[in-house]
Amino acid sequence: MTDLCDMLKGANLGINIASELINCLLFADDIVLLGNTEEELQILLNIAHKFVSKWSLKFNSSKSKVLVTGKKKDSDKKWYLGNDLIEEVNEYKYLGVYFSRSLKSTYHIEQYLKENFQRKINHAIRILGEHGDFNRINFGHSLWMSAIRSSLTYGCSVWFPSSQKCKELLESFQYKVGKIILNTKMNIPKCALLAEFGWESINRFMDRQRIAYYARLKNLPNNRLSKIILDEIISVKCNEWKYIENIETILQTAGLDHYANGNINVNTFNKFYGNETTNTQLCNILGKSSLNLYQSFVVVSRKQPYLSNVDDFRSTRLKFLARTNCLPINATLQRMNLTTNNECQLCSSNAIENIFHVMLDCPFFSRLSEKEQVLTYKHVSRI
Repeated sequence: MTDLCDMLKGANLGINIASELINCLLFADDIVLLGNTEEELQILLNIAHKFVSKWSLKFNSSKSKVLVTGKKKDSDKKWYLGNDLIEEVNEYKYLGVYFSRSLKSTYHIEQYLKENFQRKINHAIRILGEHGDFNRINFGHSLWMSAIRSSLTYGCSVWFPSSQKCKELLESFQYKVGKIILNTKMNIPKCALLAEFGWESINRFMDRQRIAYYARLKNLPNNRLSKIILDEIISVKCNEWKYIENIETILQTAGLDHYANGNINVNTFNKFYGNETTNTQLCNILGKSSLNLYQSFVVVSRKQPYLSNVDDFRSTRLKFLARTNCLPINATLQRMNLTTNNECQLCSSNAIENIFHVMLDCPFFSRLSEKEQVLTYKHVSRI
């Protein structure tokens, strides 16, 4: 491959970056050819064919594609590697990420991730089912944090820009995983679910990844290709890939827009951005009338201690649903032979005997172990 790179370099063609022509990128035994024009790219393909013929090598024409950025596909244009026709495509997957003609991430998120997410969901359901209800929430939390989220956000540092539809789709993935962990179909308010689990919104997580990657690029030595390309993008200012503009938007959201042209302290950014995220989440909770009860419980957005109950998933889930106002109150009261206007007979608080009092406030029930509470709730059918 080194000989091929030397042949390509001798053509004096490619993309001019800091007075150096870049016309190929290597990763293992894969090679990407880069040309400024259609004519340049075809010349580079011809050079590659000469190399292949010289060493009697074979290539897979079905896996070789051409992607032209910034313009619509020309149905009349043909690309050849020797006598083999190379297909021109609108999107191409390289190193696990789909790139499109517009350099936007819409296709990768709305098509590729959406198609693959159902497989991840089925896998999560199977794993949680095999694991059983013992320590289910802690296990599900680890499954999301270490496996599912990382696979969904792979390469997110270079996803730009993300449309509102893409952001909502990614958040729906996170929400579905949370409901699967709880094994419920109840429509839990998203902001309450994230607050109870102590989860950061997946879009906020990706923003932090982008800033961390940008800071890493900024701190590279000046002779590194990645740093040279970044400096070129910054100097051009107007380009098809709105990378710098999106970084500036994220920094501005955290109140750190003055860092855009200088070195970014990632820890400082995470602190400011984390505070802003928490405030936004609490505002969303306070803005929902259906969460009037929950507003009296939530203090900070973190995984709530009661969710760490390892051997009583049923009562933990009931408490979760009660706190977030997601229990079918009237039906549940009827099954428990309770009414909505009687005083509790089990304690001296003179409180109204309703499901919230019984499950959350009643001193009588608070003295019982959670397993005894579940036995007491034996009239409550599975939710």
